[in-house]
Amino acid sequence: MADFTTTSWFPVLTLLLGYGTKSLSDWIDFKRTVRREREARAEIRRDKISERRNDFQRATLLELQEVAHRLGRMAYLANYCDETTYRRDPENWQKQLIPEETSEGFREAQARASLLSARVLDDEAREYLEEFRTCCTTVVFSKQRGVSLRALAELDPLHRRFNSHVGELLRNIDSAELQE
Repeated sequence: MADFTTTSWFPVLTLLLGYGTKSLSDWIDFKRTVRREREARAEIRRDKISERRNDFQRATLLELQEVAHRLGRMAYLANYCDETTYRRDPENWQKQLIPEETSEGFREAQARASLLSARVLDDEAREYLEEFRTCCTTVVFSKQRGVSLRALAELDPLHRRFNSHVGELLRNIDSAELQE
């Protein structure tokens, strides 16, 4: 029978212990690496989502500014048509149809503003736009000249307030991207 002395089994035991310890150490390192890589991928994914959301908001806000400008312009044109008719016949406020191009432009701008407004994340911007849209509608569809003219006087300040707020939102988006 074989004689098991320390000189014969100790090197084997230390080899097995070394192998086991190294395997355990490698396994722990592998788990850490996998976790780090997973966290890095998740961070990259979050950054891409944030970047896409910011790009989408920027594009939406820029387009919404253009649409709001067009909406205001169509409201002014409709009021101009009503005023020129009224000056010819003071009893004839809003009895004449506005030109098809102005009417369709106003309708299209209202629809586009409504669509884009639903995409905007900022509640205050949506509220300002809704006030502006309501004022435009009052200018175009009011049956009383005085009401239409008062709404027309409110149109420019409302438009400036909306544009100013959108500009602030755009600057915030840009500065947030620069900080990242």
